[in-house]
Amino acid sequence: MQKIRCKGRMKTLSKNLHISLKLAIWSCIAIIPIMNTRSLEVVFWLLLLSFIFNPEKWQRISDNALFLLLMLQYPIINILRIYFTPGHDYEIISSPARYEMWIYCIIALFLATVFFDDKSTHRYARVFLPFGIILTFGLAAYQFHMAGNGHIRMWNANVFEAPLFATTLSFIFFAMANKDQKLTIVFASFLIVLTIILTISYTGRRGIFVGQVVAVASVGILLLFSGKYKLGATLLATFVTATLVGIVIDLSFSGAFWGRLDVIFDLLHENQKEAAFALFAFCFMFFLSRFLKIRLNFQPSRGYLLVASIAAGLILTASIISYMSSFDAFETIKQTLSHNKHIASQSDASTGARLGFAYQGVIALQDNLVFGIGAHLEPYLAQAVLGGHLHLHNNYLSWLIWGGLITLTSGLIWLFAPVILVNKSRNFTIAIPCLMIALLWSVSLLFDSFLSWKNFTYVYIALICLGYQISRSNAKAAT
Repeated sequence: MQKIRCKGRMKTLSKNLHISLKLAIWSCIAIIPIMNTRSLEVVFWLLLLSFIFNPEKWQRISDNALFLLLMLQYPIINILRIYFTPGHDYEIISSPARYEMWIYCIIALFLATVFFDDKSTHRYARVFLPFGIILTFGLAAYQFHMAGNGHIRMWNANVFEAPLFATTLSFIFFAMANKDQKLTIVFASFLIVLTIILTISYTGRRGIFVGQVVAVASVGILLLFSGKYKLGATLLATFVTATLVGIVIDLSFSGAFWGRLDVIFDLLHENQKEAAFALFAFCFMFFLSRFLKIRLNFQPSRGYLLVASIAAGLILTASIISYMSSFDAFETIKQTLSHNKHIASQSDASTGARLGFAYQGVIALQDNLVFGIGAHLEPYLAQAVLGGHLHLHNNYLSWLIWGGLITLTSGLIWLFAPVILVNKSRNFTIAIPCLMIALLWSVSLLFDSFLSWKNFTYVYIALICLGYQISRSNAKAAT
């Protein structure tokens, strides 16, 4: 009898410990947009503890084998890249040039996948995600309006973290909302409104705002084409409303965000043909992917072949272009960048510097496009343009510098593999969280090398694992 009681107490204690761990982890996730650097280490050890005490961890790893394989290839390739980079004594060694960052990525992928592949994920996410978004917005609004601080960063290392992470959380919550309940859709849309206002008015991040534009508008249009007119119209109306409110708040104070848009309009005017071609290419790929989804109805079991084909096609095409491109092609690109840099520098030093980084990267890649020159050298390229910088402020250029086309392809798979894996149903809403996250981050990475920073990379792992598991659970519920 005493043994039975003892076992009962141990089971109760284990259950209470498990619940306490979940509450602690979700609390840290909620405050990631506010103080991610300080909360990440706590999240890691809590996830490790949760993994150790999880009796279903090996089954969950098995259930997510394809997802883990496609995500793990990215840190593994970067580890191999460092291993085969010739050894030199560098005064500056950035995170992507160290093993530490990539080893933690591998561990974090297992821990986050096991933790979020849980029946309780939806229940906790419904409470903690909106709490975190509203808290982030509230603190940013207080610091901006009451304390008189511009470009709010709260307790983050920089001003980019709050809007990027809060927006990702709002996209995940939007995907969780019951599409048949108007109030839940309105509330989820309201959270997206808060993050767009946060980006425009309180942090003034143009690159992240462009990512929000592409993610929200693209998914809204896709929903309209999928026959989900009310949901698509709601998402588009959400974006328009939030943008107008954010710009009004900005103009009511300094007008800093609106003023910094002038350089974008100037560059678009100077590069009309290039902008039109880029828009056409994006729309073509956008609707081609939709056509393939409808006609071919890809299944997860075909994910290996599909992703391998994409990777092989990208590498083959880019390699042919690289070997066949004349010197004049690089000269044209360099002249265009130099001309745009001159235009931008007259009105906005930040944009001018970014174009300077791009110019420096193109020069370095002229004879090294296929294999790159190594992450060790990126800080030196950046500091040749502007002191104190460790990356080229464009993650695609950074990937090419680190390891050429192989690393670029690996990074693209890392961003879009979750979308491919959940893109198995005619019910498009299932893929919304992964697609919106992929679009937000892939566009934002055009303006900054976010994934060259450890904390951004670790947070992305946690959020994409959460988004993917939300999509998986939605797919299970739909079948």
